[in-house]
Amino acid sequence: MSRLRDAAPFFGMAALFLAVLFLALALVPTFDEAGLQATASPEDPTNSALYFGAILVFTVFILVAVRRDLDFVLQAVILGAVAILSFYTLAAFVPAVAAGAVAVAVAGLVGIYPEWYVINAAGVLMGAAGAGIFGISFGILPALLLLGALAVYDAIAVYRTKHMLTLADGVMDLKLPVMFVVPRRPDYSFVDDDDEVTEGERDALFMGLGDAVIPGVLVASAAHFIDAPLVENFAAMGALVGALAGFVLLMRKVAKGEPHAGLPLLNGGAILGFFVGAFLMGMTPVEAIFP
Repeated sequence: MSRLRDAAPFFGMAALFLAVLFLALALVPTFDEAGLQATASPEDPTNSALYFGAILVFTVFILVAVRRDLDFVLQAVILGAVAILSFYTLAAFVPAVAAGAVAVAVAGLVGIYPEWYVINAAGVLMGAAGAGIFGISFGILPALLLLGALAVYDAIAVYRTKHMLTLADGVMDLKLPVMFVVPRRPDYSFVDDDDEVTEGERDALFMGLGDAVIPGVLVASAAHFIDAPLVENFAAMGALVGALAGFVLLMRKVAKGEPHAGLPLLNGGAILGFFVGAFLMGMTPVEAIFP
């Protein structure tokens, strides 16, 4: 019974991780039809460099906001993103007016009462939209380049410069949906949690939202750019299974109570799974990269 209780948060985190990936897959056709591509030429590999640079700039923005106590600016930006991305996700399933009302309500609830389940619900809506939009905006090669670059950057930011840990602690204090939070005990409250993410013994399990979104980009990209029905698209499914395998390995490390860079394992698993799945479809690596 004790082992099951200890394992429950990891199963909960896995459910959130998979929710982002599967929901992103479901959104791909709708986003494509709505013309939500964020790039003019999805196959252009320079898109990877541009968006990698944009991610670095946004990371610097968050660090500056945290260090200079510009909490209100960061909160306004993130809450705006919550409303917009939640709308994109919800509008795929309900009328636009209802989607807009719910999206605004979600953003408002995050700002007023950012309990862990509110944060997680907003995170799934945002993460699915982000993965879906980037998935249809990046061809296979740009997606692979982006995942590779971000995996290297994440490792450096966590193990070398450690600024990603500073960022995580700062954002946690603001109670914003840029991470998933799964309690380890029934009476846990994220609203009242003032501890640091980097501490070893925690009452909750944490994972950055980007750890679900970034591998999800390759999953959605493979579903969009490889011409095959989803049930026969082993490249997309392979990327999803590979990302999940990377997640399992990551959680084994996290279970030891130390922070770890997620993207090297998650992106690495997604990339490996993608090529294995493409091979099962009879595609060479070159054919998989340039379908």
